[in-house]
Amino acid sequence: MISGVATKESSITTKVETNPSTHWQKEIDAYEEFTSTDWYYLNNDGSKVAGWKQIGVDWYYFSPKNMKMQKGWKYINGKWYYLNQINHGEGKMLTDCWIEYVTTHKGQKNTFKFYYLSSDGTMATNTTINGHYLDASGATTDKIDKLLVQNY
Repeated sequence: MISGVATKESSITTKVETNPSTHWQKEIDAYEEFTSTDWYYLNNDGSKVAGWKQIGVDWYYFSPKNMKMQKGWKYINGKWYYLNQINHGEGKMLTDCWIEYVTTHKGQKNTFKFYYLSSDGTMATNTTINGHYLDASGATTDKIDKLLVQNY
């Protein structure tokens, strides 16, 4: 692993760690108690990947603007995808699964919605999956068996 401090401006320190054998690069920005981590994937020539990239059996999406690995809901080429937001499998496109998405509203009850991600990773809409209707937004408010749901 190659590591080093890349910049230091206005009390913000950026540490860059690159693993040449796996092609992953991590940038950690630290400012007082705040830390953010951005991930990149490097081509063989050392340039950063932009767009979709299959790594092993998993697919990841890297922003064409800044080449950062994307997480969460992303609208790409007219379709919605969900890219894992948690540490285990972070950034990986989810497929063939139900997810429960919780929206928090200050001073109100949380909203729970269930979505289904198809085998190509796109959010299913206007269809029925295992007896549960998904509307045009892709959501169903039906109760889904918790054993089938991944929480994100």
